[in-house]
Amino acid sequence: MGFVRQLRPRARIACLTGDEAREAALTKHFATVGYDIVSHKDADGADIGLVDLRGRNITAKQTRRIAAMLRRRSPEASLLFLIDPALAGQGRAHLRRAGEIIPTEDDLSAVLTRVRQVLRMRNLADEAGERLKSLAALTRLGEFPTIAPKGGAARILLAGPPSAAALASAAAMDRAGALWSAVFSTGQSLRAIETERFDGAIFLPNEQNDLLQSLGRSIQRNPKFAHFPIIHIGHSCDDLAAFAGAGARDFMLADHIADDLPQKILTSVRRARLAETLRGFLNACSGDGVRDPASGAFAGAFLSQHGARLAARADAADRPMCLAAFKLHGDKVNAKVIDRTILTHAAGLIRRITRADDTLARISADSFALMMPATVEDDADLVGARIEGVLGNTLFRRTDEDLASVKVAWSAVTRENGQCIEETVAAALAGLAPAQPDRVSG
Repeated sequence: MGFVRQLRPRARIACLTGDEAREAALTKHFATVGYDIVSHKDADGADIGLVDLRGRNITAKQTRRIAAMLRRRSPEASLLFLIDPALAGQGRAHLRRAGEIIPTEDDLSAVLTRVRQVLRMRNLADEAGERLKSLAALTRLGEFPTIAPKGGAARILLAGPPSAAALASAAAMDRAGALWSAVFSTGQSLRAIETERFDGAIFLPNEQNDLLQSLGRSIQRNPKFAHFPIIHIGHSCDDLAAFAGAGARDFMLADHIADDLPQKILTSVRRARLAETLRGFLNACSGDGVRDPASGAFAGAFLSQHGARLAARADAADRPMCLAAFKLHGDKVNAKVIDRTILTHAAGLIRRITRADDTLARISADSFALMMPATVEDDADLVGARIEGVLGNTLFRRTDEDLASVKVAWSAVTRENGQCIEETVAAALAGLAPAQPDRVSG
């Protein structure tokens, strides 16, 4: 394996806070996961605008002024507001018009989780826009997949034991015009999600180790429910931090249900529907010069066209970008060659275990390149190792009686600023280590 190491942050976050101690705590905490905190005065090109309002009273006019200032400096940045749990409902309503609110105290786990989800949605939308431009340059408009999020009333599952929070949640969903069903146990929740079509769920765990937490993690690890929104209700900021540590992606305080849940549940459902639509679009892109007919991966011509576009965007936004190359070898015993059947199955496996916004292309008879925007080298390393393990431990079926295995040589590199996509591919191919015939991949 070969790597070109380049230390770059996963994301750049412009922070506005009037407390130096809290700004230092934010900087230290976010640095542990690879996020770079910068002053709001250096917000140009920031991925997120983070405004810490804990301990401060703010009016609607001040909120609009702060939001306008951050958006002038970085138009693409999403705004997140850190607030005191006791902030009044009217103040929260003013802030929700400008961005997302996150009640928090000292533990910032919930904040990090929400930042990841906002960036994930941003990356999907960015890739869909760039992919559309690349398709327009290579194929006919009539071959474009349809981008149309599902409409209709939201169907919500309310899961948890009877409580005041459950009654408040039911009333809030009625005010939001959502259709909802209530279940009391984890087993009933699982059966409901398996047998009915819901657009989202509200979980009310009665303890931090409640089985609903495990169910939520299992649901969101299933590719079918990759964007299924689950809102966990907690009674304190410590509960929200515990939920985040257990794998939850969205949460709110029980005291905020009456004022905040109607809008929050509808917003979560709309975002999930949009994310599902964008993911379907990215997986469906096809046409002349777009897909390689032998493997189903993207063609080299599309990689060159689309890669140049992504490279230019990465330079303009100062975002990281990585590329991994994979070369398949036949097994030692039968010296199997990599034929079309294996190529198709291998490409399908890689697409299944990578993000929809990554671009997998076939670059030679037995090699693939995986282009990963907004990705740093450590994450690319993990992706390459996972793909090697999956492909190396899979038996590919040519016929009913003919099974073949493959060995994988791979290399991941970080694209340097100003480097064209062809140079990045060449660097990844140059780093490929020869396959070890006597070594079991993974």
